[in-house]
Amino acid sequence: MTSILTKLAIWLWGPDSKDRALLAKLDVTLLPYFSLIWFLFGVTRASYSSAYISGMKEALGFQGKEYNYMSTAYLVVYAVCQMPGTSLLTIVRPKYVVGAHFILGSWYKRSELGIRAAVFCVFGHIGTMAGGWIQAGLLASLADKGGLPAWKWIFIIVSVMTIPVALFGTLSTPFV
Repeated sequence: MTSILTKLAIWLWGPDSKDRALLAKLDVTLLPYFSLIWFLFGVTRASYSSAYISGMKEALGFQGKEYNYMSTAYLVVYAVCQMPGTSLLTIVRPKYVVGAHFILGSWYKRSELGIRAAVFCVFGHIGTMAGGWIQAGLLASLADKGGLPAWKWIFIIVSVMTIPVALFGTLSTPFV
C-alpha cells in the first residue's frame, strides 16, 4: 500500500521529496480555498438571473433593459477594478487582497500551474451550473418564509455560504 501511495505522490507532485511536500501543502490549502471562492462566485453570478425571474423584477420595478444595465454596470466595475486590485497585491499582503491567479502563479512553477489553473477555473463553471439547482431548491422551499420572498432568500443563503470559506481561508492559508 505504501508503494502505491508513494507512486501516486510522485506522479502528482514529482520525485523530489521537498518539492513534493510543498506542492502537497499548496494543493490542500491554496487550491481548495481559491476553488471554493470561485465556485461561490459562480453561484453568486447565477443568483442574479434566478432572483430576477423569481420576483426581483416586479419587487424592484425593473422595466425594459434595466436588468441588462445592472449586469453591464457590474461587469464594467469588475473589469475596471482588475488592474488596481491586482496591483495592490504588490503593495499589500495578498491575504487582504486575494488575487487567485497572481498568488497561484507566485507559488507554482510554470509546469505545475496549468492543471491548477484549470481546476480553479472549472470550479467557477461548476458554481454557475450548480447555482441554478441550488436556487431552484431555495425558491421551492423558502418562498415567503419569515415574511421574505424567495428571491431575497437566495442572496441570504449565498452570503451565508461564504462564511465558512472565509474562515477556512483565514485559518488555513499561511502562504498568503
